[in-house]
Amino acid sequence: MTATSGITLLPVGRLQLALRQAARVASRVDTRSFELGSRERMRAELLPAVEEAMVGAIAVLDEILAIYDQPADVVSPEDTGIFNMVFDEIVEGQERKGPRQRIADVTFVARGELVRKRESLRRSEGASDEWALIAACSSACRRVTKAVGGVERVLSQVEGKPSVFGGIYRSEALRALETRAVYQQLFDDLSSLERRATRRGVARSVRLATTGLAYITNHPAYEDMRIEDRRMLRVLQERMQAWLHLAEDEQAGQRLLDDLAASTTLLMSINQRAVLLEHDREVLERLLSALDQPGADKQALYRRLVTIRGRDEELDRLIAANADLSPELWLEPVERVLAALVEQLRE
Repeated sequence: MTATSGITLLPVGRLQLALRQAARVASRVDTRSFELGSRERMRAELLPAVEEAMVGAIAVLDEILAIYDQPADVVSPEDTGIFNMVFDEIVEGQERKGPRQRIADVTFVARGELVRKRESLRRSEGASDEWALIAACSSACRRVTKAVGGVERVLSQVEGKPSVFGGIYRSEALRALETRAVYQQLFDDLSSLERRATRRGVARSVRLATTGLAYITNHPAYEDMRIEDRRMLRVLQERMQAWLHLAEDEQAGQRLLDDLAASTTLLMSINQRAVLLEHDREVLERLLSALDQPGADKQALYRRLVTIRGRDEELDRLIAANADLSPELWLEPVERVLAALVEQLRE
């Protein structure tokens, strides 16, 4: 190893391992365990853990910038809404500039975002709403994972080294797809409960619904969900558990199931996210083209079609039935949904 200006320069492999460790520290922060806890416990345990994760990640990014130099013409986005677009573009983009410059660019943008997130988190400490504090902590940890994962991805590509933690970098589109799939599973489970309610009884349905909610709150994608959705699901979970414990009347149990059905419909508003509108449009355009090509790879198409489940009930039925890819079955619903997607993307 060599040193410049008192800074020890780490070889690429050690930089990758340092980034992986930063991601591990952030991933070990489980904000869901604090959702039913006290504010004092959050201050004593959650905030210090998130602060540690952010400080450690920023320190590693500083090391990388010291080696690969500051970017010459990249402006760090001023708000987190723009960050995802700018960061994903650099990570996924081609090397329009020199390879070392690409590493500097993505590291600079990542570091700037983490510094802003850390400052925002410190301001959130005095928030009166515990859920607002959980939201800030969850967002900060997700951002650490995305930032260091994206930097490691570019670093490994440019330096020709194998990634040391594979799929830790996930684009916003992939996160949204995973979350929608979880919501759709809850929707399917609830639909099944409604069909069986007459013979299984309300109490049985509430118990099964509670199990479905537990599945979601323990799912790895839970940390990626909107805090409003998490809060809504936790409230429903607590109400159902209380009803089961007190053995309240059947009508109250049925109201709980109705509330869950309404909440599940709200969860599926995730379909309005721009990344999902664009993803689903691209999948349906591929399918539309394939309907005119008898030799199309049907298995590959179905793997793609599964990712749009939750967009449209008629398409969901065709996908669930593994329906033959014939124009008679697919053309009308595909053209209808595709036209709606194009219109929404124009708005």
